[in-house]
Amino acid sequence: IGIFSAGGGGSDPAKQFPDLLTDPAATNKKMKVIWLCAGTTDFALAGSKGLDKILTDHNVKHSFTETPGGHEWKVWRFSLHEFAPLLFR
Repeated sequence: IGIFSAGGGGSDPAKQFPDLLTDPAATNKKMKVIWLCAGTTDFALAGSKGLDKILTDHNVKHSFTETPGGHEWKVWRFSLHEFAPLLFR
């Protein structure tokens, strides 16, 4: 899963995706990669940080990266460049 500049939209991932969080061992076994990234001036940064915290609190393995920029292609190009190789390990 690659999540680029996701704000969460006010949803509660614990309610929206309970299976993902209630059994972190199973999630970690099934998921090859969960990678989050947002720009430092992106309006969605707070939501991305919130999702990072939820995944961390539930012991779901993932990566979170901040990069300079806003909600824009420059950030998403960086995200894709960093994320894509992880799919082929």
